[in-house]
Order: sequence, then C-alpha cells, then structure tokens
Amino acid sequence: MTLDLTSLTQSILTTVFNLGGDVVKSVSYVRPVSLARETGETAVNEISVDTQALIGTPPQSLSPTRVNAHERLLIRATDINAITTPAAGDYIVQNSNGLRRDIISASLDPTGQVWSFITVHSLHQDFGDLTAHGASDDWSDLTATTEAEDRGALYE
Repeated sequence: MTLDLTSLTQSILTTVFNLGGDVVKSVSYVRPVSLARETGETAVNEISVDTQALIGTPPQSLSPTRVNAHERLLIRATDINAITTPAAGDYIVQNSNGLRRDIISASLDPTGQVWSFITVHSLHQDFGDLTAHGASDDWSDLTATTEAEDRGALYE
C-alpha cells in the first residue's frame, strides 16, 4: 500500500485553511519591480495576488512586536501561481492591519502543493506609485489652484 502524498497534502491544506481562526489571514503577495538575485528573474511590472496565508507564531522567547522576529508563513501554491518563483525581495502584506512581512526565503514542498516562507516584519511603507503629482499644491487661500504651486498674495 502506497500513500498518495499529493492528495493527502491537498486534503490537509483544505481542512486547515477552512478552519480559519487566528492563524489563517487574508494577505496580498507582492512581487515589486525588481531583479531577483536568487532566480535571475526580472519583474518589469509589480504583481500583486490576494490570497490566504497560514501564519505561524514566533517562539515564546521572541516578542511578537520585535521588528526582526522571523515568522513562517504557508501559502497554497495554486493561490499564487501568477508568481513564477517566489523569492527573497518579495513581500506579503496582511490585509487586516497593513503589516508588511519581507520574505527572507521561500521553498516549495516536495508535493508542489504549498509554499513555505521565512519572513521578517518590515517597517517599510508603500505610499503608492511614482506617478507625477498633479496641480494641487495651493499654499494661500481656498480658491482653485491655477498652477502646480500657487503661493498667492501671502508670499508676494
């Protein structure tokens, strides 16, 4: 008698992710515009995938608020198949509180069903893209902006 590890792993993952609770969180996996040194892959556009992650708690000796405390996250491989090879340099953002976790390492289990990530909490903040700021700086009165910087009578 042989065990079918792939279907056994799928069954376990389905059960665990359906239980939810405090360990399964809604997250966004993000691959920024970059060159991954581990894989040699380039990303010319940012890729973001909404999914769920099973988040392991750090050991009791480490404070959960400590910035450099490592955490292990598990994500089903089918949920992030838009990301060709997850690697260090990518990051995961928890949707409920905006907490960003930078990926230190990523590995796929032998059955190809689940990605395991070693992450660290990050203080980086993502303020959006680099689109040029529009004509909205108005340093004087409350009239409509006429130029990129309308300093008005207060600065003449």
